[in-house]
Amino acid sequence: PLVLLSGGSSSTLVLLDTNKCTRKAFSTSITPTVAASWKLHQLASRELAKIDAKADLPDRRWMSARNMKLIEYRRLTEAGESWWCKIGLVTNAGWVFVAELSCNNNTPRLCIRIVHH
Repeated sequence: PLVLLSGGSSSTLVLLDTNKCTRKAFSTSITPTVAASWKLHQLASRELAKIDAKADLPDRRWMSARNMKLIEYRRLTEAGESWWCKIGLVTNAGWVFVAELSCNNNTPRLCIRIVHH
């Protein structure tokens, strides 16, 4: 399974593949593979520029995801290698985003839309 995590105050979203785990040298624990990562602050900045080119985002730590909820999920192929989901995100600053996360042939993509700022 894939797991989407928020990277704390760095405003990074990380997609982990728990089916592909590795063990580092001299370590007793296994670590899931990072399938993809995105900088939420950078994505939000591009999206905000479409709404208001002169507006500025709050500091990066305020744009990190505080809460994430799965809104909708669709498997696009029977084998499950292609799928799409919609996720609601609330940032530390109270901004609300809707993120669309999709994967086609093991290539994850993420796009966001600002719902409230």
